[in-house]
Amino acid sequence: MAAKSGKLGKIEYAGAKVLNINQWTVDIDTNMLDVTAWSTGTDQWRSFAAGLSGAAASVSGFWDADGSTGQKNLQTNVLTPSTGTLILYINKAGGENLRGTVLMERMGVDVALDGTADVAFDCRFTGAVTYSTAT
Repeated sequence: MAAKSGKLGKIEYAGAKVLNINQWTVDIDTNMLDVTAWSTGTDQWRSFAAGLSGAAASVSGFWDADGSTGQKNLQTNVLTPSTGTLILYINKAGGENLRGTVLMERMGVDVALDGTADVAFDCRFTGAVTYSTAT
């Protein structure tokens, strides 16, 4: 598979496009449970079973809460915690994405005299993360 350009990314939250975002990350993990049993032999290797899975995401870009309904939705759901569907497009043209219901966890705003007004949001998925190629 050929590398994909990050410029094809896109984000939607709570049914609205999130504009002026230039980066997103998602981390999906599964807790590994140590199920190694005592042995009378010379076994030295551990055994594991899958435990609970979870995921978290971060999105960041330029402040645009007035012009972007999606950014305003993110901000509102940080200030008044509630869930929404987050769709993180890897390739907006092909529809390739990761999606799920998230609870907004954090918003950070950075405004510098010699720079842009930037914003970042962190959230946690409250159920399964799914992969799709549907738009």
